[in-house]
Amino acid sequence: MVRGAIKKLITGAGAIAVATMLTLGAAPAAHAAPKPAPKPTSVQIVGNDIDGTLIVDPAAGSRLFDALLAEVSWMGTATPQTTAPKADKLGVKYTLTVMQKTAPQMVYELYPNAAGGPRAHRRPSSRRRSARRRPTAGSTAG
Repeated sequence: MVRGAIKKLITGAGAIAVATMLTLGAAPAAHAAPKPAPKPTSVQIVGNDIDGTLIVDPAAGSRLFDALLAEVSWMGTATPQTTAPKADKLGVKYTLTVMQKTAPQMVYELYPNAAGGPRAHRRPSSRRRSARRRPTAGSTAG
């Protein structure tokens, strides 16, 4: 009777050891979490009534930098809500470029004095444009 109990104990412990080895050894390695998008390092603003380029970086004024990003960053994934009004009703235009080191991440066109209220438009990013497949001569779009 004692031999049977010892045999069951050893068999059970062996089964647990094999199951643990298979789980740890045979399981695929955990994938690293996706790399977060690079954080913006500055915001550049250009307009007809601004001499040169206004550059805002977090080191110079983090509250202003964060406020500017908060005003436009949501548009990066938003679906357009309206069509663009006629150019003569837009008023003065400011171009706000969100930079990551020396590369522009996103470009926004801002019209604070547009008829009917302020307007903002997001230019399509070069990554999205180049990702679209365009038919070439002799091929069909499908």
